[in-house]
Amino acid sequence: MAKKPSMMASLKRELEKAEKSPLLKKGESELHPMRGERGDFLKLTITMPPELVLKLKQHGAERRIMGEKNCDTSSLIRSAVKKYLDEYK
Repeated sequence: MAKKPSMMASLKRELEKAEKSPLLKKGESELHPMRGERGDFLKLTITMPPELVLKLKQHGAERRIMGEKNCDTSSLIRSAVKKYLDEYK
């Protein structure tokens, strides 16, 4: 029986792969491709407090009213995480 790689080794490989990704160096348009063009994206499930989800939905609605694109919750979270990680480095 083949030995399963450790979680840390697997995480390290994924991190190295992600650091080489051109997505991290590109702008918002690549962060939010058209629906159906997200084949290499990973699906992530998170648990959030209801108040934070409500604020996200309100912010998305405000952006939609102003005519901005990418107002759905997933897009807002992707943008926020990218901005946080860009500032973290």
